[in-house]
Amino acid sequence: MILLVTTLDMASIKDTVLALEMLHERFGNDEERIKVVLNRAGVDTGVREKDVERTLDSPLWWRIPQDNEVVKAAQLGRPIVMSRPNTKVSLEIREMARALAGVRQQKQKGKKASGGGGGPLSNLLRPLFRKSA
Repeated sequence: MILLVTTLDMASIKDTVLALEMLHERFGNDEERIKVVLNRAGVDTGVREKDVERTLDSPLWWRIPQDNEVVKAAQLGRPIVMSRPNTKVSLEIREMARALAGVRQQKQKGKKASGGGGGPLSNLLRPLFRKSA
């Protein structure tokens, strides 16, 4: 799977169009293989998400919200999912990792619980899912 990450600014969208064209030439128009992720979703740039999807001729597969804590975490050299595990951005990144690993979330008695297998990718990503102290 190829994740192509973009933002709602015009330069990023232009680069994403070019990247998608190259990827489609190489791999075909395979929406299961090539997925577009919107980073910093919710930032008001005057560009609407539906316009981006129309321009890219591709749906946005995942949206990672804007959070200023990401910059602070990067300056400290710690991943946001470790330094601020309960922020919306951290929760979305973990959910995206689960989706990539094929781990399904099931509601059990009001709480989310991991389901699914324990393949190599799942084992690699498992530390992202642990709760921090």
